[in-house]
Amino acid sequence: MAGTALSSFGISEAPVLGPLSPIHALSFFTLWSLWYGINAARQGRIAAHQKEMRSIYFWALGIAGIFTFLPGRRMNAALFGDASTFGFLVMAGLISAGLVYYYYVNQKIGV
Repeated sequence: MAGTALSSFGISEAPVLGPLSPIHALSFFTLWSLWYGINAARQGRIAAHQKEMRSIYFWALGIAGIFTFLPGRRMNAALFGDASTFGFLVMAGLISAGLVYYYYVNQKIGV
């Protein structure tokens, strides 16, 4: 996950703030969360480590997945061709449903 987050800084498509785009904020969050989670495990705070790793999974994969299928992106065009808006809505709905399910399951077990 760290390798993927670090490699994203080589991507300069759709810059918003200098060379950075919204996906870079997610990369910063991922790197920070990895550091925090590993540090918690080293200190023996296993519950905090587990919570942080679940949080990374929830946000990094879910939000990155939605960004991947924005209209005009390569993955959207590859899967949906000319129906890019429809494709984005379908993928955003599926990813959102998965995130809601994941959140619900983790809340039920008290994490």
